[in-house]
Amino acid sequence: MKYKILISIIVTILIYGCDKEKNGWTIDNLSLSKVNYTGTEIRLDGYYYQHNNNYTDIIFFYRNGVALFPGGVESSEKGMDDYISREFLNNFAYKEDQLSWGLFNIDGNVIKFENWFPTGWIGKKVYMSSGNILNDTTFVITTFKYSYGSDLESRNDIYHFRKFYPKPDSINNIIK
Repeated sequence: MKYKILISIIVTILIYGCDKEKNGWTIDNLSLSKVNYTGTEIRLDGYYYQHNNNYTDIIFFYRNGVALFPGGVESSEKGMDDYISREFLNNFAYKEDQLSWGLFNIDGNVIKFENWFPTGWIGKKVYMSSGNILNDTTFVITTFKYSYGSDLESRNDIYHFRKFYPKPDSINNIIK
């Protein structure tokens, strides 16, 4: 009985005694607005990818202004396609995963997108990437900023287009 009381006190202290904001126990909101994309600056019939050593970052963009961030995968084109087919076309758990979703906006040749990343035990912060569209198959992210007040970081992340069909759909339970 003593142990149950002691455990209850410890759990209460951990839950209520910690600075939740400091420990990342909050979920930040996206700052971009959901805006339908009606332009032709980028292609939407596949995904964009960016190689970073052995890690490849993938992003799908949709007409409804939503972006899907499947995460990082191996660098080969076949490996990327197989990962998307395996994890996103036949497995719908990603529709419930906040870390998979975000928003994007395009204004002229400027592209911005935001999505969540995990911090702390249960917190989620937002980061925004911004850059320039070179053509409908290539854009460069030049700045990156976390929502918790960090300075802009300079980047040179070049994203290339890869046609992919069928695309996972953008219907999710995170962004309405």
